[in-house]
Amino acid sequence: MITKSVMLRFPRECVGKPEVSLPENSFIWQEEKCVHCGACAGICPSGAFIINGSTFEVEFDISKCILCELCIEACYYNAIQSVEDYIETSGVKK
Repeated sequence: MITKSVMLRFPRECVGKPEVSLPENSFIWQEEKCVHCGACAGICPSGAFIINGSTFEVEFDISKCILCELCIEACYYNAIQSVEDYIETSGVKK
């Protein structure tokens, strides 16, 4: 399980907070903002976001992600953001 802010790039690359160059068609999941409501898991067509049955927490499997970005719209707490939105709200420079 990912325990801090990461940038996710398809298909399986996870890196720390982005600093300089950010790819298009990627998003950022900030688990510390996640309240584990499951909205993303409920809308994810590929099963990349799931609710763990024993801990009742949201888990993300980048290998299943198809980058449809439906999870971004479903997240009420802005725990999932497009790279463009992340740049605007965090002050990270391209």
